[in-house]
Amino acid sequence: MKRSLQVIVLLILTKLITELLLKFWVLKGMVRFNFKDLLLTQL
Repeated sequence: MKRSLQVIVLLILTKLITELLLKFWVLKGMVRFNFKDLLLTQL
């Protein structure tokens, strides 16, 4: 019983971490694109 609980906690943690990483990458990509647009408009 204790073993399965540990496995469930690990799964939840990995899921949360992957979701956070995905959100971070999306935000980073959006910021990068916005930065490129700003540079292009200023040039």
